[in-house]
Amino acid sequence: MLKSDTPIIITDLERIKSEFAEEYRYLEKQSVNSLLAVPFQKRLNAGFLGVDNPKRNVEDPGFLRLVILCVVVELNEILLQEWRERRYASIKQPTIIQANLFGKLEIISATDVLKDDSFTNESGYVLLTFLLLNRKREHPLRLLTDVIWESTDMENPYNSIKNVVYRLRNTLACIGIRDLIQASHGTFTLNPNYTIFTDVDRFDDACKRIDNSSDPAILQTLYESIIGLYRGSLLPRYDFYHWLMPKTLYYQNKFLHYMKRYLSMLYREKNYLRVQELSMDLLSIDMYESEGHYYLIKAMLMSGSKTLSQIYFRQAEPYLTDEHMQELKTFFT
Repeated sequence: MLKSDTPIIITDLERIKSEFAEEYRYLEKQSVNSLLAVPFQKRLNAGFLGVDNPKRNVEDPGFLRLVILCVVVELNEILLQEWRERRYASIKQPTIIQANLFGKLEIISATDVLKDDSFTNESGYVLLTFLLLNRKREHPLRLLTDVIWESTDMENPYNSIKNVVYRLRNTLACIGIRDLIQASHGTFTLNPNYTIFTDVDRFDDACKRIDNSSDPAILQTLYESIIGLYRGSLLPRYDFYHWLMPKTLYYQNKFLHYMKRYLSMLYREKNYLRVQELSMDLLSIDMYESEGHYYLIKAMLMSGSKTLSQIYFRQAEPYLTDEHMQELKTFFT
């Protein structure tokens, strides 16, 4: 039942006594006369959410299906937190840094972690994030001033940025990386003595590996990894800066592109619960995305929630393409 994502519906325990004797004895000891339970699967976690002796909706698992989505979201958060803790523990060398830029800025060194709200100076925050996202090349001083102050004419750009760097270094010193920003050839760069890993680079690498893989197990691992990495849009705190807006849109569209490919794969594999969960995640980013509504409706329908899927279909009609609309109509006629 778990593998086939099928709910367990027992309206009368006596009916399973001969065919499922062991289950019958177990439930009888628990004073269970009827049972309604729905399955869930999430990588390392799998199980059922059930109601003993339900008084209403004894044969309708629709509501429990919705509740189980909340359970799976919580499990996702637990797994992500465990992964982060393991990631922090792996950074032992003082010259290795992990920078997370999706959702909120997070700088992890061998000694501690700097959270997004630790950076109280806007100019230092913008300079650091720009250098992290564009660290593979050196940038002239004039470009850095344009990035920080948006084309404001600075009388002494070097000293202006030098003051920003001074305050930024005081913040970075809290986790032992004061010298991360250095002066070089009349401009400012990241110190090449540090090895820096970012979630953006890992996201790009996973996407490339998806494009070059055909093994379903590997693909699922890679898809789940980019979902774990994309914790939100790129640096939303200052995504109104002109240099950041194109990157923010690029990565949002890239994430949605691979999410839709993953939804298609999961639907073919009949993993309808995960399809529903990811469809809702996709729609929380872009509610106008037709494929999100399309897969959510089909997954709800295939999970046995025909009434709910019909109601949602009527509500989602304004967002569906003609092609998706016509296909879905065949399910409800």
